[in-house]
Amino acid sequence: MSIPQPAAELISRMDALLEAAMPSLITFRRDLHAHPELSWEEERTAFKIEERLQALGVSHFRSVGTAVIVDIPGNAALPRVIYRGDIDALPIADTKDTSNIDYASTVQGKCHACGHDVHSTIALAVTKVMHELQSELVAPVRIIFQPAEEVLPSGAAALSEAGELDGASAALAVHVDPSRDVGEVAWLTGPITAASDVFDVQVRGSAGHSARPHLASDAIAAAAEIALQIYALGRRHVNPLHTAVLSVGQIEGGVAPNVVSGSSRLRGTLRTLNLEDRTSLHEALRRTIEHAAALHGCKAELSLQLGAPPVRNDEALAALVRESAKQVLGADAVQPLPYPSTGAEDFGVFSDHMRTFMLRLGCGTPGQPRRHLHEEGFDLDERCILHGARIMARSILALSQAGASVSDAGLAISK
Repeated sequence: MSIPQPAAELISRMDALLEAAMPSLITFRRDLHAHPELSWEEERTAFKIEERLQALGVSHFRSVGTAVIVDIPGNAALPRVIYRGDIDALPIADTKDTSNIDYASTVQGKCHACGHDVHSTIALAVTKVMHELQSELVAPVRIIFQPAEEVLPSGAAALSEAGELDGASAALAVHVDPSRDVGEVAWLTGPITAASDVFDVQVRGSAGHSARPHLASDAIAAAAEIALQIYALGRRHVNPLHTAVLSVGQIEGGVAPNVVSGSSRLRGTLRTLNLEDRTSLHEALRRTIEHAAALHGCKAELSLQLGAPPVRNDEALAALVRESAKQVLGADAVQPLPYPSTGAEDFGVFSDHMRTFMLRLGCGTPGQPRRHLHEEGFDLDERCILHGARIMARSILALSQAGASVSDAGLAISK
């Protein structure tokens, strides 16, 4: 069923609040950008968020690590609605021209190259609006300033283990998209990002002289065989209409050019959009590495570090956010994504607990060169902050006012 938009009077109040707050929000974003902190190290960032929340008179608490959580009350009998903004930076150099940009990173080798400073700023904007309009809320609203999106184990996984995602019906988030102009957004239902799992293969053979390879078990030859077989897995074990990407990123082994190595190691990633494919490829990977190693008289042991599952965008939430975006930006600016990303995003952990929707938020300046996510010197058009905040604030308020009920079929948004 459709989820109605808030009343026109409330939308006007929200927009006025956000317009007035924009200078302060941009100052906040630039401060975070100039002082990036890596995953699980975001102490200054969390302090600055708390400082802003205190100035707004908003109650909050610290959760796992540097997570900051705001709970805005509603009917305690109803599941809450969550808005999530991630806060960590990357170990990437900021190569901006500091002669005309005064908010470039002041920390060598660290940069907000994925837009999490903007994600945090939009979360702060949503917090302000929900706090000011809390008398209009029905279901409670939780805003999560989440650390450590970029690493394993991730911040979302830690929040899940701590129970902070329990008792919620829906969660929304945005991710900036420099491939799209500011003033545009993009959407997709179903999987929008991939699960990304790290595999680590230890190969054991027996060392020997390269002149007498028949007296040794060559672990490097086994590693080469394993790598070739891994690349074939996605083509032979996955429905051709699905997507799976297996990549070997590291191969280590050997001590000298004239020695047959008795050990080697491979590490890489397995990316899948389909949860069943993920499970089946884990087992296929284990069989493949064992058999490929045995061809060379070696043994291989597989370790898997599970990353976030895919972000799965819910159809009802997609319809709500699309309508919000059309009201803010116009229908032509709301565009379908042609296909999911095989990148990973730990908002997928939220998808394991509740209905979720992540919007791609255009942030490129029309007609200007732009850098991609995770690229040195990344920057964006700050006008996207107001666009994202307006869309998300009205969507979160709509969800709160709709309330939520649990049926035998699962979670259902209801009036």
